[in-house]
Amino acid sequence: MMTSPRPYTRHNLIQGTRVTLAGFPTSVALEGGIEGVTENHHDWAEGEQLAAIYEKYEHPLYARLGELARRMGGHGGMYFIMRYRIIECLRLGQPMDQNLYEGCFWSAV
Repeated sequence: MMTSPRPYTRHNLIQGTRVTLAGFPTSVALEGGIEGVTENHHDWAEGEQLAAIYEKYEHPLYARLGELARRMGGHGGMYFIMRYRIIECLRLGQPMDQNLYEGCFWSAV
């Protein structure tokens, strides 16, 4: 079992060497100069600044299905997108995004 010295929280926190993302409300701190959004890594990009980052890096699948997925529900539309992508791969004869080995690995835990 692995533990962290941080107190337990369900808030999102992803921290790298150049970027930190925090949730509730979602905000991003970028190393100075990245994207030209904030002056330094001590400032949080929120609101319009964060919307500009989202727009620039939005995944093409989410851009195509996002609104429909939100209406269909389930974890902000993610359940719909996952099912849609499986059916799309099968119908078009494309390889699945997740193979058998990955499925077993994810399920084994």
